[in-house]
Amino acid sequence: MKTSEVSYEIPLGNTEVELAKKFSAETIQDALSSDDESEDSQKIYAYEFNPTKKDDAVLEYVMNYPLKSHTTALPATSDASSIVNSITPNNDGKYEYDGLDSFTDTLDTGINFKEILESIAGSSDEEDATDYSYIFDKIKFGTTTIDNETYGIEAYAYIECESVESANAYFTGKIVVGETDPANVNDASTYVSVLADSDQDGDFHLVTTDTDLSSKADEEGVITDGSFRADGAYSVALDGDALTDYMNGTEQADGTLKKHEKFIISCNLQPIISFDSKEELQSFLENTESLTVNINIILRIPLVFEVTDDIEIDDLLDLAGNALDEDLFKRDDGEEFEFKKYTDLLQALSCEYKFSNSTGLGLSAKIVSNEITDGEKSGKFFDDKEIKFDGEEHEFEFTTEEFTAIFETAPFMPKMYMKIDKTDGNAISIKRNSVFGAYALFKLTAEGEVEVWSK
Repeated sequence: MKTSEVSYEIPLGNTEVELAKKFSAETIQDALSSDDESEDSQKIYAYEFNPTKKDDAVLEYVMNYPLKSHTTALPATSDASSIVNSITPNNDGKYEYDGLDSFTDTLDTGINFKEILESIAGSSDEEDATDYSYIFDKIKFGTTTIDNETYGIEAYAYIECESVESANAYFTGKIVVGETDPANVNDASTYVSVLADSDQDGDFHLVTTDTDLSSKADEEGVITDGSFRADGAYSVALDGDALTDYMNGTEQADGTLKKHEKFIISCNLQPIISFDSKEELQSFLENTESLTVNINIILRIPLVFEVTDDIEIDDLLDLAGNALDEDLFKRDDGEEFEFKKYTDLLQALSCEYKFSNSTGLGLSAKIVSNEITDGEKSGKFFDDKEIKFDGEEHEFEFTTEEFTAIFETAPFMPKMYMKIDKTDGNAISIKRNSVFGAYALFKLTAEGEVEVWSK
């Protein structure tokens, strides 16, 4: 058989990730949602948030958590007069009644960034899937300012109360965050308060804000209406810095950060009914049987973070869910290619690649060899090949020694190694139009003639 020069192309991998699609609202929603489908389970609603309506805006999310309604009975009508007569006006001349039961609730936000990362990266449903949760250990949420807009973690609480006008009631209490359901939300040594200092035991006023964000989302789950965070729209703004510090972990005695596996928000709120006169208060107590309180919490989380230490990913294709799990040339393990027979035909082996990055992260990569598993040989098929991360096509050739080793022994299973550089205290903001792409193609060139049959 005689052949002119022929080139065979064997793809190692091809992956391009548009981050807004990879981390879509639907993906985040699925990662947050509980397997508990019962009526009593808490519902979580996640949306992408893009108030500027720009493609190059920071990629961020809002998560809506409607807590269960709470109803408390008012005192018996016969007790109204004695209650009113025991109350004296405050400094503002208001008559306030605080004898109702307080409302306590616990919200498991479903936010476990390790689990979210595992659910999005690679084939996490397989038992032998690579654990990429270590990536989260090297990420620290932060804040940044772009065009006079500050991007950082925010949270708002909305309290609605049926049977009473917003001007006639308010709440005092505590809101905390921790890993477990608190036995006492006032225990600051165990749970982190997420109320700003000015709001500690402050007044949380009732609001009538429409917190059903689904009506504001488009078909892709994107919200551009930011009215939910306008002044006066919420009962209280939670302390974003305290939430950020909690998400980033608690510093241990050895200086390391302990990442929290749970993100549970709990509240204990005391309703206070307030009227201008005793007569108004007495009328309310005599004509109202119960109060029903609805509490909603909305979190805003932009993808703004620091990389605290270099992140090494041994196999980028595995992270993307496209790991090479067999010999690149489809040979069985241990099967020898008849290299000597075809040595005059096989002219060269090269690798063409292109790596692109618009995430703002500092990335470097190499194509690396697996270990030779043949009992008579050891080492690797080739030395690591550094690659350029500039979005341009490049190509490198293997040496004769490397070329020979690759075709004499199977399995040959190269990988794409990648390193994300630490950001040295600088916060990186991931944009909606950020793209990461990588592909590598092995090219085998053959030319000449070989005897395939003899009479």
